[in-house]
Amino acid sequence: MKKAIIIYIFLLLVISAGFLFVITLKNTAYDKPYSFEISPEGVVVSELGTMALAGFQSEYAVIEKGTELKAEAFADDYAALLVDNTDRNFITAHNVYDRIYPASTTKLVTFMVVCDAIDQGVISLDDEITFTRTITFSEYNGATRSPLYTGCTVSVRNLLFAFMIRSYNDYGVVLGEAVAGSEAAFVDMMNEKLRSIGATGSHMCNPHGLHEDDHYVTAYDLYLIINEVDKYPLIHEIDTYDTYIYTYSDPNGLAATDEVQATNMFVTGEASLPGNVDIVCWKTGTTSQAGYCLDMIFESNGKKYTVFVADPKSKDALYSDVSSLFNYVN
Repeated sequence: MKKAIIIYIFLLLVISAGFLFVITLKNTAYDKPYSFEISPEGVVVSELGTMALAGFQSEYAVIEKGTELKAEAFADDYAALLVDNTDRNFITAHNVYDRIYPASTTKLVTFMVVCDAIDQGVISLDDEITFTRTITFSEYNGATRSPLYTGCTVSVRNLLFAFMIRSYNDYGVVLGEAVAGSEAAFVDMMNEKLRSIGATGSHMCNPHGLHEDDHYVTAYDLYLIINEVDKYPLIHEIDTYDTYIYTYSDPNGLAATDEVQATNMFVTGEASLPGNVDIVCWKTGTTSQAGYCLDMIFESNGKKYTVFVADPKSKDALYSDVSSLFNYVN
């Protein structure tokens, strides 16, 4: 009898170990990062989390598709979420798996690919790049671009800082060409980066985020993206600036300066930030199709959170929505 019980327990252990092994492989592969075949209830599997495996669900919060959580106040928004990064729990969720347009939150992906190229020695922050043409965006009304033109020279560091702080769209093109040789080749690298971090509900067509119909993300993917960006030390230096002044050379080799201001109203002080909230990293975005977007990680009371809102109404409405989400933390 005792022998039969021992054999039975042994078989249970073997089956359980095999089951966990299969799940671990699927989660680590990121082939279907938030497939509900992996977790039918759409929640972090506690066993995986406690084992601290390298898989998708052991690092990120997962929520069931279609779930609306404390979303009444955000019903008119394209999407909204608030995630407790420390405990991997969703606090608020609205349309988190729906395709939306990212606008300049796209630049978070561009930033990662450029930083990867720097780490690999493809380019360096000190490299000087000369504009071979004046980059304009006539098809996009009011698209933000730098004052630089054909023959101007600027360092990769200043390109990257102004790109992220002021959201100069032409700098995305210049950085992409410097890394990959062409904008199209760089976009391929962006899409590969998305796949590598599990953000498979998104597709990039350009490095800046100006509207294209096939250029889209999900709010959930932007949660994944900014948490990956948070792993790059350079973003924490860049995002300390409310104003950044840098120099470049005009075509005659004469020094010129450009002063850029952050696009995040919480950073500039145009919107009030609660005393118990510290911004970790962020990116804004605005187009007529995307609305007004803010993707941000912040710390409060010793914990980290991700907040994202895409509001179709106005910039003031966006910051009002995000401010209301701060209250949910408490």
